[in-house]
Amino acid sequence: MIKTTDSFDLETELAADVETHLRRPGCTKRSAVRLAIGAAIGDGRLTPGRMLPPETQLAKNLGVSLGTVQVALQQLQQVGVIHRRRGDGTRVTEGRNIGSETWHFRLFDRETGLPLWWPEFDVDIASVSETGRWAAFLGGDDGYVRIRRHLVRFGIPVDAEMYLRARLVPGLVETQTVELEMMNIRPYLEQTFGLSVKRAEHLIEVIPAPEPGGHGDLFEIIAHAFDFNETPVYWQRITAPVARCTLQF
Repeated sequence: MIKTTDSFDLETELAADVETHLRRPGCTKRSAVRLAIGAAIGDGRLTPGRMLPPETQLAKNLGVSLGTVQVALQQLQQVGVIHRRRGDGTRVTEGRNIGSETWHFRLFDRETGLPLWWPEFDVDIASVSETGRWAAFLGGDDGYVRIRRHLVRFGIPVDAEMYLRARLVPGLVETQTVELEMMNIRPYLEQTFGLSVKRAEHLIEVIPAPEPGGHGDLFEIIAHAFDFNETPVYWQRITAPVARCTLQF
């Protein structure tokens, strides 16, 4: 059942959620606002098509600056869960609509046809010295940084791992994982490290589930991302259950 609430109650709840997130180590105000609003969308307090309060009102009631709210909303737009338009305000994305910011492909729930996104997921960032499938694409001998994310939505598990050359992302491995929750990694890499992605090549296969009793065969999506000079930026592998998902490019 979708929980409904009036605007005053919702903003009171959001303010409390922001304070809760700010108690997490390394959580910035923009991340606290992003996570609070994203969770409200995920659990149905903010329903599809609903308008969010004006940005100035959100900033006042959440106890943050207008700029903080604007950055948080931009990040949510980049994962495709809200739509912002000048003169029309901000509203929760409806139905099958999903923003062009969610790149390179989109996953949909096979049963409902609705786009998948994840209000909560586990993130792990680590230095990697060994080589694997990613090394042939990225090259280099300076080591790598791996970002792993385990995502679950509507009972559908998706696992993603991204590899980058360590020298291109100085300090990333020390980043608090809360800063990458409910984030589109691509614009984060561009804004933080100047790594712009122009295009990506994909290899899609169906592979057996690694463990018996799992969700059956998996889509395995390998993405090779290049910058404007055709230099490799990142190697990414994503797996999702074939029986539960469809893909759109």
